[in-house]
Amino acid sequence: MALVSRYGRTEDAAAYSIMSIESGPFLTMVSLGVAGLSAFPWQTLVGSVLPLVCGMILGNIDFELREFLGRAVPVMIPFFAFALGGTLNLGSVATAGLLGIGLGLFVVVGSGIFLILTDRFTGGTGTAGLAAATTAGNAAAVPTLVAAANPAYANAGGKILIDGEPLEQTQFWSAKIPRPDFAAQMADVGLTMESLPLETVRRGKQEVRRTISELVGEGCTTILCDAEHEDLFQIAQAGFEIGPQCFFAGSGGLAKQLFKLFPPGDLMIPVPRKLSELILIAVGSCTTNSQTQFAKLRGVPGLRCFLLGPEELEKRSISQPELGRLLDCKQDLAVAINADAMFPDDIKPSHVLAGLLAPLLNRVGALVVTGGETCRVLLQWIGAQKLQLLDELEPGVSLAFVSAPRPLLVVVKAGGFGDPNTLQNAYRFLKKIRISHE
Repeated sequence: MALVSRYGRTEDAAAYSIMSIESGPFLTMVSLGVAGLSAFPWQTLVGSVLPLVCGMILGNIDFELREFLGRAVPVMIPFFAFALGGTLNLGSVATAGLLGIGLGLFVVVGSGIFLILTDRFTGGTGTAGLAAATTAGNAAAVPTLVAAANPAYANAGGKILIDGEPLEQTQFWSAKIPRPDFAAQMADVGLTMESLPLETVRRGKQEVRRTISELVGEGCTTILCDAEHEDLFQIAQAGFEIGPQCFFAGSGGLAKQLFKLFPPGDLMIPVPRKLSELILIAVGSCTTNSQTQFAKLRGVPGLRCFLLGPEELEKRSISQPELGRLLDCKQDLAVAINADAMFPDDIKPSHVLAGLLAPLLNRVGALVVTGGETCRVLLQWIGAQKLQLLDELEPGVSLAFVSAPRPLLVVVKAGGFGDPNTLQNAYRFLKKIRISHE
C-alpha cells in the first residue's frame, strides 16, 4: 500500500483492496474448507470480506464519503506497519538457515520479475508488481487470523495452549517424569527388546527390513523404532514385507501408513446397512474443547442433552431409569460430565459416567464418545474385544465398528481434538446414515 500510494498510479492503490482477498485469510480458509482439511463458520468467511464490500459500495454511491475516507489511507500505514513489525521475530531468519533465506530471496526475486513484467505489460509502471512480490501485511498476518477462526490451528502462532494456558507454564511441563525403561518393561513379560536408531530407519526400507530380520534371527522379540512422522511409511513397508509374524504397536499415524499398503478390497468391513437404533453421545472429558463441543449440541433437533455433576452421577438409581425411559421413547441422548463441578478426589468422573451409561448401550446402535478412558470402560462393559476402523470423519476423529457381542458404530476422539462443531458434525453424520436407510 505504501509503495503503490507513493510511487504507483491511483488505480494501483485502488487495486490493493481487491488483491487483499487473495493474500488475506479469505481464500486460505476457502482452500482449507474445499480440501476438507478444516471447517470455518460462514460468519467468519463473510466477515473477512464484508468491510471491503461495504467500503466499495459506500465509495461508489457517495463521492464525498470516498474522498473523506481516502485521505485516511496514508495515515493508517504507519500504524498497521508498526503493529506488523512488532510481531516479527528476526531470530527466525537465523534459525531458517541458508535454505530458508535462499527460499525467501527466490520468492521475492522470482515472483518479483514476473509480476513487474506483468504490470508493465498491462500498462502499469511496474511499481504495483514489485509491491505485490513482497510478503507483508495480509500475508504475514494470515496464520494468526486463521488460528483465531479455527482452534485446530491455534498453535500456528508458535504457542501451544492447554485450556488457554501456555504449555510451558502448565504443571505437566514442569513435572519430573522419568523416561520409561521399555527394555525392562518388555523383560518383565518375557520379551527381549532392541532399538532401531533413527539413522538406520532413514537409510530406507531395505535397510530397516534387513536389520529387523537380523535382530529376529538373533532371538529378539521386540524392536523399538525411533522415527518421526515422515519415517513411518518406511517402517510400515519394511514390516509389511516381513509378513504376518510382524505385529505393529504404534500411533494412529503408523496405522494410516499401513492402510496404504493394503489392497482396497482387503479393507472392506461388513457393517449392517441399516442403523435403525438410537444415538448416544458420551462426553467423559473435562477439557475446555470437549465442553465447548457439548455446549454446541444444545438446541440440536432430536437430541436431549444432560450435564451431570457429582450429585446426579451418584444418584444412578434416579438418573439411569430416566435416561432409559427417554431412549424407550426413541430419543437420542447426549450426556456429559460437568467440568465446573467439584468431584471428590477418590472418584474418577469418566468411570462413573461410563458406569451410568454402559447398561444403556444395548438400546442404541451408535455411540459417540469423547475421552479414551470413557470409551475403554464403556466398550469393556459390553465385552467388545476390538474396534474395526472404518473412516476418519475429521482429523483425529475416528469412525469404527464393533461387531461382537452386538453390532455398534462408534465415533471416538480424544478430549482435546476437534473444533467447536465436531460433536455436532458426528451426530449429523450418524443421523444421515440412519435416515438414508430407514
